[in-house]
Amino acid sequence: TKLCAEKLFLAAGAYASALETRFAVVRYGNVTGSRASVVPLWQSMLAAGRRKVPVTSPFCTRYHLELSEAVGMVLWTIGAMQGGEVVVPEMPAYQLSDLAEAMGAQIDIVGMRAAEKVHETMISTGEKHLFRRQGRYWVAGAQTGDTLDAPLTSDTARRMSVVEIAERLGALGFTRTAEAA
Repeated sequence: TKLCAEKLFLAAGAYASALETRFAVVRYGNVTGSRASVVPLWQSMLAAGRRKVPVTSPFCTRYHLELSEAVGMVLWTIGAMQGGEVVVPEMPAYQLSDLAEAMGAQIDIVGMRAAEKVHETMISTGEKHLFRRQGRYWVAGAQTGDTLDAPLTSDTARRMSVVEIAERLGALGFTRTAEAA
């Protein structure tokens, strides 16, 4: 559904090109601490006294993006867009086992679900030639900037340490369990 929405907005931009209306797309993974993030779920499990949290695979990697960073990217895109761009932030990533450790949890490996991916892909091999660097972002549709040499995936992104994950979670109001502190 995300890809379909992206294609619809880019197509709308092509149809609206003669008008003043402009469309651009921002693309990012789950926002840490949002409803789609495992962080609130795991936090509530730990607060209820559970010591283990369900993990599909400890080797899965996920991007870390905070709400303020997502909002900043949207505002930057609104100010910079000409219309038809796709904007992707440069984000660090973490391994799920490291996230659990940073939260003071042990892991219960439950196995991968049918459509689940081990790593997230923000920019694929087939589209990397479309993107140019614009500050902290990769922008498809930009005319200038360094080109992207490889796909943008969570397994090749800068990996956050357990300490860094814990610090960022603490700044967002998520606490480490007392048993593991």
